[in-house]
Amino acid sequence: YRVEAIYRQYLQKHPDDVQVRLKLAWALVSAQRYEEAEGEYQRLRLDHPQSLEPLVGLAKLKLMEKDFRQALAYADDILRLQPHDPEGLALRADAAYRLQHYAQAEDSYRSLAGLKTYQVAGLIGRGQALLRQGDQAAAAAAFAQADRLAPQKVEARYFAAGKEKAASPGFVQNLTAPGRETPAQLVEWARLYAVDGFSRQAIACYEAALAQDPRYFPAQMG
Repeated sequence: YRVEAIYRQYLQKHPDDVQVRLKLAWALVSAQRYEEAEGEYQRLRLDHPQSLEPLVGLAKLKLMEKDFRQALAYADDILRLQPHDPEGLALRADAAYRLQHYAQAEDSYRSLAGLKTYQVAGLIGRGQALLRQGDQAAAAAAFAQADRLAPQKVEARYFAAGKEKAASPGFVQNLTAPGRETPAQLVEWARLYAVDGFSRQAIACYEAALAQDPRYFPAQMG
């Protein structure tokens, strides 16, 4: 509440400061005061109809609320204003994927992969959408390309290996060997294993991270 009070006090003197208004809206989102946050974003949208930022905030808010249809609608609004906006493409892909509109998600991920800075994220997302559509060969090609572009990125390595192979005892034993991965990388492996229900593998990664650095806080939390 202190941050919110600071923003509101500032806006009493500077009501047209868009960036602070956006920060206030996100502070409300972070406090899970979604209805109030939506009101702030909608007022910003009315005041600045050509601005992408209120729409981005609304799309993220709706994803957090699991209102995926409305999130998709806001993402489409972003892309009508700026067809190649990376955040708009990522939000559209995420919302479509959550709605199980996998072909639509794949299309957005493909567009995202065409933007240099977002190429790896786009390829990983596209691969996941292709898997959901049953095209394992094309998914494997997308994951392999992501791995070639970012060989140190854990998520790319996980999907390039394939979930079953990545969860195999030999793979996990090699992964958790002393000095093979940093504690941060091991925690990321653990997160991916946990998402896919591989609890034993996730625990092994957390334990390996703590063995390297007992004070590493994210591993303690795991």
